[in-house]
Amino acid sequence: QEFKYNINEVKNVYSSKKIEICDMNFLIPAAGESSRFKKENYNESKIFLDVNGSSIVKTIVDSFECSKNIKVLVQNKDFDEKKFKDFEEVDIVKIAKKTNGQAESALKLVNLVENEDPIFIHSSDCVMDKDTMIPQEEYDVVVFTKKNYRRGHFDSFNYGWVNSSKNKIKSLSIKKKPDDNSSTVIIGNFLFKNKNTYIDIYNETLINNQSINEIHIDHMLETALNKKMKVIEVSSEKSLMLGIPLEYKLFRYMKNCYEYLKK
Repeated sequence: QEFKYNINEVKNVYSSKKIEICDMNFLIPAAGESSRFKKENYNESKIFLDVNGSSIVKTIVDSFECSKNIKVLVQNKDFDEKKFKDFEEVDIVKIAKKTNGQAESALKLVNLVENEDPIFIHSSDCVMDKDTMIPQEEYDVVVFTKKNYRRGHFDSFNYGWVNSSKNKIKSLSIKKKPDDNSSTVIIGNFLFKNKNTYIDIYNETLINNQSINEIHIDHMLETALNKKMKVIEVSSEKSLMLGIPLEYKLFRYMKNCYEYLKK
């Protein structure tokens, strides 16, 4: 079962299918330090790690179609014109130094949006399940998750978790142990109703979490739930998460298995 679970993530990366996100702003905050990878002697930012003959960040961009406003946030030190030369119709936004977390990085991109269309924020270290259904119903915030992430349960403090009951979000476990094995892992991708929704939730989250050094969008979900906003969970089961070196090493191993089995 675990082998099938992991091989399906690899199959998804190889798939030529694309996720349609018409009339949405597509934002990828990729301005982190990649500290966990650098501690294990990876020489460059994880956004340039090879996934399938291409970097993670390029693979993410190529997984979607119809997005009209694509922006990627990077630190100046990670910007290499040669590595971004194939990013057609993508606005590369550069900053001098790291922010105080994913939420602030995303905010820098959100502030550049000049319309009221939905805001789709995509993690820079996750290749999303290409069969994911983007909701058309009314919502304030959508959080994308996957089930049965057993390797995450062994190291739960690296992740955010959704604890649900009867298909309704009950609570969140951010960088801590989830309620139980039925809790779903947050893959780092979110959809907000529009620019102002993101900004309003961000500002309130900042006020309510002054003791936290690094604000994640997971924390913003808690704010939205407390405000009784409509927060819905969408399953994205074959999404490949590559936020820590162990996940990348496992992917490389499973990729070799998949290529061997194809022969």
